Amino acid sequence: MLQCHFRSQHEGLIAFSNRNFYDSKLVTFPAPNTDRTTPISWIDGEFVRSGEGRGTNPAEARAVVKEIQRRLNSAEHGSKSIGVVTFNEFQTEHILELLEELAASDSAVAKALTHPKKSERLFVVPLEKVQGDERDTIMLSVSYSYQGGSRTKVSPQWGPLTHKGGERRLNVAITRAKKDLLVVCSFDPNHVDSSTSAHLGVPATVEFLKECRAAATTSGAALKARAVTNIDRYRKDLFEQLRAAGIRVRENVGLSRFRIDLAISDESGDSQFLAVLLDTEEWASRSTPYDREVLPNTVLRMIGWRRIGRVWLKASIQDPSLVVQTVQNEMARERMRIQLAAALRSRGFEVRDDNSLSRIGLDLAVRRSGQKRWPLAVAITGPNLFPQFLTHEGEVPRGELLDSVSCAESLAVWLPDLTANLDDSIVKIESAFERASQDSTLNEPEPSPTEQPSTKTSKNEGRQSPVRGDPQPLLTHSEYWSEFADARTLPPLGEQAELGPGVDYNKQKVKRAVDEIVEFEGPITEDRLASITAGRFGMSRVKEARLKTMREHFRHLPRTKTKWGVVYWPSHRSADTWTGFRTSSAEHSRAVEDVPAEEHLNAMVAVVRMGDTATEEEILRFLSDAHDRKLTEKVRTLLSEILAWGTSSGRLVLDGSYYKLPEV
Repeated sequence: MLQCHFRSQHEGLIAFSNRNFYDSKLVTFPAPNTDRTTPISWIDGEFVRSGEGRGTNPAEARAVVKEIQRRLNSAEHGSKSIGVVTFNEFQTEHILELLEELAASDSAVAKALTHPKKSERLFVVPLEKVQGDERDTIMLSVSYSYQGGSRTKVSPQWGPLTHKGGERRLNVAITRAKKDLLVVCSFDPNHVDSSTSAHLGVPATVEFLKECRAAATTSGAALKARAVTNIDRYRKDLFEQLRAAGIRVRENVGLSRFRIDLAISDESGDSQFLAVLLDTEEWASRSTPYDREVLPNTVLRMIGWRRIGRVWLKASIQDPSLVVQTVQNEMARERMRIQLAAALRSRGFEVRDDNSLSRIGLDLAVRRSGQKRWPLAVAITGPNLFPQFLTHEGEVPRGELLDSVSCAESLAVWLPDLTANLDDSIVKIESAFERASQDSTLNEPEPSPTEQPSTKTSKNEGRQSPVRGDPQPLLTHSEYWSEFADARTLPPLGEQAELGPGVDYNKQKVKRAVDEIVEFEGPITEDRLASITAGRFGMSRVKEARLKTMREHFRHLPRTKTKWGVVYWPSHRSADTWTGFRTSSAEHSRAVEDVPAEEHLNAMVAVVRMGDTATEEEILRFLSDAHDRKLTEKVRTLLSEILAWGTSSGRLVLDGSYYKLPEV
């Protein structure tokens, strides 16, 4: 059963932790161009041990701030969220001060520091305060360095890393990155003698820095990928045939137990786009069909592979030339995709071709300057290509799936037509674009704030541990997930007096309000039902005495009762059969305690189902993050109790430290 890691979209980000803290048991998935490592920056700096600037490395702090400014103002990195982790609190304070000064003159930095979504806000925290913080890019400021002009020796006294459990703090820090990890350091790690360290934190950190430095200078070779113990002749033969055909291909790509058998690059060799998966012995060893087919296909698309090719042994043996031809067809398709995007840009279109599109089978989307959404998305289809197993029916996604990527309409373009006459295909795209652009909402300009928020960030606020405002991508891809319908959006229904008691009491109207809420949002907890009902009659709070009275209006409803309270159920969802769950969004959210325990348990089962196994910590973080809540002790206690209920009721089985589904 696969024990999978999904956060890091580049498996090199988790490789060190996987080997040193997880005994290489985590299954990670290689992204395109996985050998391109994130740089480690070496600067000439000193650590100030005492006096003015005590506990800081000024040169390193300036380098961090300069890199943040560069990234926030670049087209390539500007949309990525950033977090900074320092190895001591003094360095945190210094970097925050520099950022606040810079924000007065740089709007991109000011926006990042004050972003309304916590999950996107630029944070700077010391190592000991990193918890659930995740960002696209994490920068590590090592802080400690040479002192007093010496350039041959660095003291191994590194604050919290020196103490027991320091290696766990390092592990948390270096696994917060989803896309990029940058290390800023001002000493040679070979100049640190950690042999006398009483605990593992400093030695582990030194080894990590050595590995980063080696990887940055060897194009990833020093990531120490797992050695290939079995040469697969079937894969090797295909590899040689593809190379003989002039195709840029890499074999057995990956850093963990899961490998991409053949990774195909475009004709320029600049970018890998096609992952070819074979039915090898390793494939056969995976215990479930989900592990063999569904999970790899889902994750590889999520981390950036545009196309997935499945090749079966029988087909390869019978007609290997057909496999080579199919790969060549895919390369021709990719070539035409690149040409089409360039041609559309030359005609004044804005073109996007990001991963959010490719993972649902779309190749690009177009809009004109000033349009808020993307009127048209395009998918290139054609014969003799690898079948793509997507979540939608038909050639292109429509409806809610399109809405999820801010597109209005979709169009399939036939590859032979595109190859025969690019201009004719563009005419068809322009025509479809004009039809799709008739929706007036597409022409609204991007909203701009009427006033610039203060660029001063409180230092306490800057160190809070934010959680994601959006649900985990994999969790929302579960077939059991659905959007949360928030009954607080229902309109007001009456005056306070109509809730009773008294002469104005309107029993029928109150019953109507209750029924609408349960049908709209249910299942719903009793306290939340009472609160929303009262709100529809202009009452902001529900006291215990009022709650007792309101329960009379709930008696006719289907209900369940657990140690966590009463839950009321709508007519279209049965407590005995419903296995779904809903997650919070930025606009509509529930406190974790307002989510029915039955719904929490359904989500826990879904987390385990998607990874086949999961630890308690993984399950709890998935759920707290999905509701945009910190994993506080209160939340942890509640979710842990529900998880225990899941095992005692037989919904989940605890096998060592991993939860799994019961065998049928």
